[in-house]
Amino acid sequence: MNFSEIEAFLTIVNTHSISAAAEVLYLSQSAVSHRLRSLEEELDFQLIERQKGSRSVTLTPEGKRFIPIARRMMAAWLDTREIKNSRSVSIFNVAINLSLDRSTFAPYRRYLMEEKHPFRIQNTRYSTPKMVDALKSGKADVGFTFHLNVIQDEDILTEKIFSQKMVVACPAQSPLAGKEVTPADLDPKCEILVDWGAAFQRWHDNYWNSGDTSDQPVWGETVFTDYYFVENPNNWFFLPERYVQSLGPDVPAATCRLTPPPPRRPCYLLTYRYPAPDRVPMIQQFCKGLKESIHRMGWDKEG
Repeated sequence: MNFSEIEAFLTIVNTHSISAAAEVLYLSQSAVSHRLRSLEEELDFQLIERQKGSRSVTLTPEGKRFIPIARRMMAAWLDTREIKNSRSVSIFNVAINLSLDRSTFAPYRRYLMEEKHPFRIQNTRYSTPKMVDALKSGKADVGFTFHLNVIQDEDILTEKIFSQKMVVACPAQSPLAGKEVTPADLDPKCEILVDWGAAFQRWHDNYWNSGDTSDQPVWGETVFTDYYFVENPNNWFFLPERYVQSLGPDVPAATCRLTPPPPRRPCYLLTYRYPAPDRVPMIQQFCKGLKESIHRMGWDKEG
């Protein structure tokens, strides 16, 4: 058995679905199923009960008993990797926007899994203004942000590396689910407001007067939870399409087609104009490898 097989099994356990696990791991369902079967063959017992027509999976008694063992094995592999990475390896510091998560920044996660690096990558979360300070002080070598409008420093170089498709999401039982709608069809009093930044908000306010929703709280995207898919069937909200696709089968999520569609939300790579000379080769190698990974995934064609 190997790391990828254990990872596939634990991801299925966490998402309760092979298809959802495939979304999280950015693999095909057949690849995830193959890893699971290979693990079961080596263990000589079945972990998952397959049921035709069911999106969710059921663990066998042996599968339930194997979960803590698999978690210990995963932890041991990660600890071993930590020891290997700590052997006189340079640290490459990446500043990540507070709002980035597994579904909105998949190319970066994929890059970390695919590429072999001569340096150890360390991620730190920053607000965008603090990210600028970290880049200029040398605490960060590169940064990623969605909030370009708050950067007012000509020494910070910016480059769009991909953009997210935004959709109108709603509970599966919503009367909006699966329909084609216009802004007039969306009741602003039912919107769960999420802060997607100033540029997106300007577009939003062209169709929905901010005064209509002035008494509603505005959630930061890191605070938004799946609870809103079950709390009220009339709720609707703007979310990245890939976030909705990453939700497990236990979340009753749907989307509707808005005409005109919401604007895409670009993500930017930030670097400092005057990095320390010894950091330049690492920065160049990192940026080159990341862009190649994004190209392989096809995300650079979505802008």
